[in-house]
Amino acid sequence: MLTVLADENAPAEYTYGVAGLGEEVVIADDGGAAVIDTETGETVAAIEKPWAVDANGAEVPTAYTTDGKNLVQVVDHRKADIAYPVTADPKFYRCDAYTHQCVLFSKKETKNIAKQASAGTAARIFATAMCAYMGSVAGAAACVAVVSIVADSLKKTFRTAAKDGKCVEVHYLGFGGAPTRWKVKKC
Repeated sequence: MLTVLADENAPAEYTYGVAGLGEEVVIADDGGAAVIDTETGETVAAIEKPWAVDANGAEVPTAYTTDGKNLVQVVDHRKADIAYPVTADPKFYRCDAYTHQCVLFSKKETKNIAKQASAGTAARIFATAMCAYMGSVAGAAACVAVVSIVADSLKKTFRTAAKDGKCVEVHYLGFGGAPTRWKVKKC
């Protein structure tokens, strides 16, 4: 959902209809957001905290608001030292015909996780770090249990991606549950 603000006359708010029937958008403590199934309380989709940069790569202040159904990204771009165009992006991700929540770890995140993996971090600590974003306690517990079992394979994937300057995509079953597959991806 990449948005480009051409000049100072561009709107400061961008609305994205991300919640379906029986779903609600909530803002997370970290500035990100989630789409929640109102019946079960489970996370249906994750939206990373927003970002915006100007033409020189300088960060532009941005945040989310919501009316419960729509996600609104507010980009505070009308400041004196902004070089246009400004690029803003809410990173929203559902995948596998809505059966999985997918997370594409950025190059920086991939490098950090690979570094932790190379440091010989215990499988349970590694799993806790990978599953920390999960929307429900049950989902996080299932994630930690599976990651602890397959930690060696995951660590190898993160190390390979970091070495090659790529990212890692992880598919979590049931919108907030255990990881079922992972792969190195260009990013």
